[in-house]
Amino acid sequence: MELRDAHCHYQFAEVPYAAVEQARADGVGLAMINGSAPSDWEDVAALGRRDPRNRMSFGLHPWDVPDRARGLGRDSARDSARTSNGWRRRD
Repeated sequence: MELRDAHCHYQFAEVPYAAVEQARADGVGLAMINGSAPSDWEDVAALGRRDPRNRMSFGLHPWDVPDRARGLGRDSARDSARTSNGWRRRD
């Protein structure tokens, strides 16, 4: 049976793709890798580009919203651009 991980943060592992490979060996097929701050979104995107079974989610951790949302502003969605392989930050 293939498992699906609906909420993981492989980008925080010491070796992120090794964590993904361990999950695959343990039976996890699809994984939703959740970004929790702009500082980790590129790492999440890289994991998603590497393997289409890694689904990506970009946002703010709820604990950090009061502090971070002020700095992002209303048009923060324009700071990211969709590519055929996932999301990447515009510089």
